[in-house]
Amino acid sequence: MQNKEKALTIIADILDIDSEKLALETVVKEIPSWDSMAFLTIIAQLDEEFVLKTSVEQVIGELVNAKTIDDLLHLLRIRNA
Repeated sequence: MQNKEKALTIIADILDIDSEKLALETVVKEIPSWDSMAFLTIIAQLDEEFVLKTSVEQVIGELVNAKTIDDLLHLLRIRNA
């Protein structure tokens, strides 16, 4: 499984939605279960899974403004290996 696919699965699990309904192009604010707590849980889970190479503290302002799932993964430097 590619890193981005694995990240999508993690995000879908946290948001309690079908992973097939979640895509890199999905606009996060259009996901009904997306809220600040889900956002923080997603960041924590992705950090645990991928040992993020960027400091969340350094990019938190940008993360909050991420429009799509792909924007979020890009800011966290999660790329396909």
